[in-house]
Amino acid sequence: MTPKKVRHFSVDERQEIGREARKAVPPSSHEGWVPAAHRPDPVALLEEQDKTREADLVPVRHGRMRVSPFTFYRGTAKIMAADFEGTPRSGLEVQLCGDAHLSNFGLFASPERTLLFDLNDFDETLPGPFEYDVMRMAASFTIAARNNGFTAAQARSVTTTAIAAYRTAMADFAGLHTLEVWYSRLAEKELMKGIARAATAAALLTDYVLTVAVSISAGIFAVTSFVPSLGAHKVGLSLACLLVIVVANLFPTLTTSLASYNTSEHTFGPVLVILVPILIGVAILLGVVRDLIGKGKHGT
Repeated sequence: MTPKKVRHFSVDERQEIGREARKAVPPSSHEGWVPAAHRPDPVALLEEQDKTREADLVPVRHGRMRVSPFTFYRGTAKIMAADFEGTPRSGLEVQLCGDAHLSNFGLFASPERTLLFDLNDFDETLPGPFEYDVMRMAASFTIAARNNGFTAAQARSVTTTAIAAYRTAMADFAGLHTLEVWYSRLAEKELMKGIARAATAAALLTDYVLTVAVSISAGIFAVTSFVPSLGAHKVGLSLACLLVIVVANLFPTLTTSLASYNTSEHTFGPVLVILVPILIGVAILLGVVRDLIGKGKHGT
């Protein structure tokens, strides 16, 4: 028997395959999902699965699923898989986790007794389109956020952050050799260091914001004390100063992001991120100036 030779594509070839797949099935093609006309009854799908489960444990399973929308979602991989039928596919097939919701990521011990963070549930693994795992993971973040009382904006932010992390990791893996990808791992110590850095950054940001707020307040008080006619515009002047400081601090980051932004799909978005705060600040200052001029004319 002649062994089958597996072709290993170069990084450039893989990137070109990805670009062509993206053209054929852009991310926007997944928007506006609606149930198929022939969609199976979700309850019937669960009852079909129950036939092959331990009968005594089925009520326990159902009880756990009834606790919240998220716990129901955790137990309904089959329903979601049925809903994926007919959705756009890029043709990139992988060995799926099959149930890649956020609670199936966790810690487990390696043979070397190192705690690792990764997917830890593969009882529904099977070959399939990579989109299935990504969409199930993304949906789990949205449902969990809603279940925990997050606002719509917060739920969206959590979900897009998770997807951005996935994209970044995949881009990093694309530059590695096969064995390097195989041995890639995230140890518990590294994870905790990342959490500690995030907590420190949040504390520094809070301290920075409070310092800026106090500085602005003191500065506006000094200005209005020297020019009493500006006293009625303390809030407007404070907002204008705050916007100027925010833009000045974020400008390097924003310009760096613009350099790598995919302008073929998003033309005005990144420009507006910079222009909107500037325009708001200018509008506030113009309003203050106009009001002062009007009062001057009225006084004369």
